[in-house]
Amino acid sequence: MGTLDSVNVRGKEDENSSPSFLIFIQEGSVNYMRKQVIAAVFAAVFLCGLLGCGEDVDGPDTSSLLQDVVSNTEDSIPETYQQTIGTGLVIDAPVVAPETLPSTVSSYYARSLELTNLEPVLDTFFPDGGYDKQVEEAMSGIADKPQQCVTFTSPTDSQLTVRFIGSPSEASDALIDLSGASDIYATTDLGYQYFLLTNRDTTSEFLNRDLPFATQAEAEQACRDFLAEIDLPIDPEVSRCTAWTAEDAQARKEEIDASTVSDEKTIQIEDFQQGDDCYIFDFYNSIDNMYVADLISVATGIDDAQQCPGAPIEVMYGEEGVQSLRTTILYQKDGEAQQTGTPVSFETALQGLVDYFNSTISTDTITVFKIEFAYAPRWGDKSSDRMLMRPAWIFAYTSTSSDSQGDRQVLIDALTGKVMT
Repeated sequence: MGTLDSVNVRGKEDENSSPSFLIFIQEGSVNYMRKQVIAAVFAAVFLCGLLGCGEDVDGPDTSSLLQDVVSNTEDSIPETYQQTIGTGLVIDAPVVAPETLPSTVSSYYARSLELTNLEPVLDTFFPDGGYDKQVEEAMSGIADKPQQCVTFTSPTDSQLTVRFIGSPSEASDALIDLSGASDIYATTDLGYQYFLLTNRDTTSEFLNRDLPFATQAEAEQACRDFLAEIDLPIDPEVSRCTAWTAEDAQARKEEIDASTVSDEKTIQIEDFQQGDDCYIFDFYNSIDNMYVADLISVATGIDDAQQCPGAPIEVMYGEEGVQSLRTTILYQKDGEAQQTGTPVSFETALQGLVDYFNSTISTDTITVFKIEFAYAPRWGDKSSDRMLMRPAWIFAYTSTSSDSQGDRQVLIDALTGKVMT
């Protein structure tokens, strides 16, 4: 299983997004030799000559060429994939997927996850048991379901805050007055931790390193244990980690301040101290042993009205233990499988990606920077709070033109092999 350690999903959007190009294999590096590529090209040219090919106004039909080359990869799914196709498509991406695909996958309806064991969150952030509690009406949830926002604040430190958003409980004497909460926000230092969460650096020097108070593996296990206490189902393998030292954070703060007009500065926090070293982990909601993808806000070929984003579970861990927890949209399975079948292979999904871009008209350059095998949440039954979870191959890419750049995704349905629309 790959990890998301080196992935930086940038939230940019562009106006032009769909490239078109003729497929030629120029260079690639995924378990096949240059000789095989040359042989495949030679075979294609030789066959064309035998069949008496004439001029092709639209360019040569080389759709089978990529399939022939890709089929020479090993049976197992690579951890990374690199290939250049024509002048318009570059794939240079980690592959977050099982080394071997499961024999079958299923689609399910899902609904907002209800967490009924929230006391461990309060015990962690208010070990003395003292807090002020405030209950307010919140924005309606899916299908206009009424929600409440319950906020707990330390009477001595306003930065120590825990907030739950969920459906009102029928039990009036419930500790939290919620039957469940899919939105949780808890922090011991609002300004400091918000800054670190929103200004993470995902360059290699911030990844896969140990901090003095605990190794990354020890910190991750402690966070997983904490999430298990509140019965939050997360993928046992997929995670992303950024490690901050006080020096890193201070340097980043000064860099932002230096580039911001003085009267518009938003970083109103004290300088970072040595004890502020911390890890920030992203974990992922799991359904039926597959994690739910955190989709980019715009997915190519998908109507925004059909798309329903997943979200990572962010946990900050420092020398004193868990310092913050943030979740938003979490799901749980609702009912029996809607469809079950053999998942399409990695190479079939790649061919679907190429076929999609070949069917569009654009001169943009496409760079695929992440590939995932995961559940893609979609709106299902809009009369209720149910979503439809479809297993998918998800290709995140940057589209670059002469005057714009933005990140999008193509989703290949893992049950049908077709682009999800």
